Amino acid sequence: MSWHSVTMRVLGAAFLFMWCGAIVSHVVWKQAPLQGIGSASFLLIAGALVLLSADGQERKELVLAGLIGFAAEVLGVQYGWLFGQYHYTEVLAPNWLGTPVIMICAWFILIGYVKQLLLRFHLSTLIEVVLGATWMMVIDLLIDPVAAHPFKFWNWMEAGSYYGIPLRNFIGWFVVSAAILALQKLIFKKRNRENIWMRLIGVSIIVLYTACAFGYGYYVAGLVGSGLGLIHLALFGAQIKGALLNSTAKELTN
Repeated sequence: MSWHSVTMRVLGAAFLFMWCGAIVSHVVWKQAPLQGIGSASFLLIAGALVLLSADGQERKELVLAGLIGFAAEVLGVQYGWLFGQYHYTEVLAPNWLGTPVIMICAWFILIGYVKQLLLRFHLSTLIEVVLGATWMMVIDLLIDPVAAHPFKFWNWMEAGSYYGIPLRNFIGWFVVSAAILALQKLIFKKRNRENIWMRLIGVSIIVLYTACAFGYGYYVAGLVGSGLGLIHLALFGAQIKGALLNSTAKELTN
């Protein structure tokens, strides 16, 4: 067994353990695991799994997405651009320029996941960018209320109509995501391959935040997450079913 396979298995087991612990702690006990210790580690392990499962070009795309996302967060924290007035707590520390460095991983994990969702459709560049950015914005409708309030990753300094979050935050997510997706299309020409790890990590985060949203009473956000989960199931459930049917047919003919 290669070092890569061993590393992926060890990291995968660690991710699963922390994921289960996070759901039990937040949904059952209504508190952060170990009083918040490990949130950045969880994202770091998830990011490592995504990077290690990618090929050379995909890693470059992911790093680009993470750096652009991080730069946008810095602008948001320092100047209130793009997303509105907010500031990060120390939960995801270490912070640099007021922004947790681990947000690099958060951005490329979600961008990688969304690109996997769109991969099978062979869309034009414009449609893929718009649809991908819209998908990222909807994901933030799930993530932001939970991350800002019970998880205490950041605090909003201005009132908003969606769980206290300003609507321009979601417009900012759309704009930044569209810029990332467009630049990736412009710079990298080779079509991405299917990546089961990107899909699993992405949907596991959707499930985690959906469970926590319902657990803490953020029902609208929970319904958004449920919708995202159902879309994932519809897209990849049909694909898995087709693969199983083809495999069965081959066995019967042999």
